[in-house]
Amino acid sequence: MAKAKKVGRVPKKVAVASATSAASKPSGPKPKWVIIWGSCFALLTLILLTYAYSMTSDYVFNDKLNYAAVNSLKDKSAFWLNLLVSGFSAPMSLPWLRATYAWDSSSFGFAPGWSHAVNICLHVFSCLYFYLFTFRLAWRLNLDAKLKVDPYYFAAATAGLFALHPLLTGSIAYVSGREGVLGAVNYFLALNFFLYGFYEERIAKALLAYLCFFVFAGIGIISNAQCLTLPFFAAGLIVLLKPADVVSKEWLLDRSWEIIALLFVGICACYTITAGVPPKIDSSFGLVPLFSQVYWATQFKMILLYYLRCSLIPFGMSVYPPFVASAGFSDPGTIAGALAVVAIGVAGFVQKHPLIRIGTLMFLLTLCPWIFLPQGEISADLRFYLPLAGLCMIAGVGITHLAMKNFKQTAIGFGVILLAFISLTVWRETEWSTDKRLWRAEIKRNPDNARAHAYYAAYLLERNLVEPSKTEVAKALALKKDDFLAHVINGYVSFQNRDYQQACKELETALTIGAQCKMSEEEMAIYHAQLAKAYAKSGNLPAAYTQSTLASKYITTDPFLYLLNGKSLLAEHEPMRALKSLEDGVKLEPANGDFLVPIAQAALDCGLPQVLQHAYAASARAMQVRPGPLTSKLFIRACLELGRPQEARTRLELLKKTDPNDAEVQWLAYGYAKLQGKTEEAEAYRKRALALEPGIDKRVKLYLRQDSSQLVVPDVVKHPDVVPDATKQPASDVVPAAPVKPTTP
Repeated sequence: MAKAKKVGRVPKKVAVASATSAASKPSGPKPKWVIIWGSCFALLTLILLTYAYSMTSDYVFNDKLNYAAVNSLKDKSAFWLNLLVSGFSAPMSLPWLRATYAWDSSSFGFAPGWSHAVNICLHVFSCLYFYLFTFRLAWRLNLDAKLKVDPYYFAAATAGLFALHPLLTGSIAYVSGREGVLGAVNYFLALNFFLYGFYEERIAKALLAYLCFFVFAGIGIISNAQCLTLPFFAAGLIVLLKPADVVSKEWLLDRSWEIIALLFVGICACYTITAGVPPKIDSSFGLVPLFSQVYWATQFKMILLYYLRCSLIPFGMSVYPPFVASAGFSDPGTIAGALAVVAIGVAGFVQKHPLIRIGTLMFLLTLCPWIFLPQGEISADLRFYLPLAGLCMIAGVGITHLAMKNFKQTAIGFGVILLAFISLTVWRETEWSTDKRLWRAEIKRNPDNARAHAYYAAYLLERNLVEPSKTEVAKALALKKDDFLAHVINGYVSFQNRDYQQACKELETALTIGAQCKMSEEEMAIYHAQLAKAYAKSGNLPAAYTQSTLASKYITTDPFLYLLNGKSLLAEHEPMRALKSLEDGVKLEPANGDFLVPIAQAALDCGLPQVLQHAYAASARAMQVRPGPLTSKLFIRACLELGRPQEARTRLELLKKTDPNDAEVQWLAYGYAKLQGKTEEAEAYRKRALALEPGIDKRVKLYLRQDSSQLVVPDVVKHPDVVPDATKQPASDVVPAAPVKPTTP
């Protein structure tokens, strides 16, 4: 029997463990690190030059909504704990991805340039890890399987095509496309650790490398569902990395424990899907989810008519691609797409070339989560980030063979391809730079898409271009009468025009459609908040309170919701809860004078000695900011409750002269006389007040505790020393600047 060409010349018939030892000690030259580092530097330079324009881009599409969803919760003390818990209870909620949004906001605030820079850096790391992975693969296969492929050419060609391909722009130039690039970083980094552990002889280092592989695989899974395929891909790698002079049976037996362990972990990881896939803020926002069979059929059609087409001819990239809708598996496009996937798989594995097989395996496996795991979103460029890496490996083999035959001509041709890719990438990058450019391009490519018109209308309304916005909304509703976003925009337009009844109607319709689309309460929270404001402006306080309660579960940074909740609770005679809500709101906006009157009223209605000084301070400030009979009555009432009738005398006398028939004024006069010990005069005022308003004693409660020694103000209810600016616009009059998403997260 022929001897294996390994260090030590171990025969194949020797103990199986010897095959592993031989495979881990190949003879041959050492890698030329100068070339490797030079290639990495060239790759880094090309990526930074290509995507530099993204640093000047705005937040577009769903970026603001995604940051708003995180920022509404990130100030809670339990935010990180909840994120950790969700990582275990529902990994498909992608907590690691949401954590990066929270870190962006905490580190950079509302600065889109830095958020784009994070995406670019992630893409750089992803490409460098991919380069090292492909180089190591080719290097080891050259030594073990006697593969005649130059690893330097192969890694450079593969990583170059991948790094600059225009189809990846949606994952890099679009901040919310981070899911694709973040998952890929962990995917390729985990694979590098896997290869290191696979070829390492020393058990301790091998186990440490495998541990790192599983750690980054786990991080990848809570970043991108495609990382569920990592253990299966690693198991496939073991099979495909068999040295040329080792019998397949011996190789599989020797590596059986690794293969079994990886398959077991992969199956367990897939079990996390049973925890559910929470809806995300993506291109399916407000759209009715497809039935599973229709979704699967659409995905196969999408692969052929969009992903594969744009991989070969990167033109016509779109958020909502045309001609991809499918009615089922009888659709010719669906059949052709399924056949295309099968053909790629068969053609890839028929080839004896292990690198082609590995690329095919990566392509097929990373497609599976999106094909077979029904989502609301039916298309997104970020989904093809990892499958494209597999296709680039296949293309890299061909380019390498050409380069080994004629390097000069191949280099020129490859340079032309990269230049074309860079040009198309920059072109697509500029479209992703602003909402205006993005939606104009989408309407041009797919004029019959209602959602593109609706988003363009949102952009126009954000710029206060009301009439053009209404035109685009009309086009959207003409194409699809139950479009969620179009009704939302109509609601915002009506609110801005002070037609609050119509605003309520449109927003109610939108929320009904949202419920039919199975949108989460978190996604609809900002629209519940806007409907609450519309109800409040139209005078329907109970309905406003219902909506604000729904919104407050997820929005914790909107002072208006706390103000509205406080007023509603006051109307329901729950002053303690009202005071708590108002105090929480005034902490967010200490200079907002709208809080002073309800805070004073809630504190007085509580009747607790501990908060009376608080009521006094709030009513005194309210008279400075909102002078008038209402604030004067509150101040008089606070003075009476504190046992300071002399401070209330002047204002009370003035009110008795200006409005002698006001029941509350007479009731306060009764309290003043009672404190002065004038029993008969007090009784006369009491009878007159009850005659004017029989329920005045219940509406305006007077406790009149003369012992003020217990009047201590706890820290939790101390009002800020800031006196609100009288010129400040009240929170109840603020109209949101953006119809769909807040101007700041």
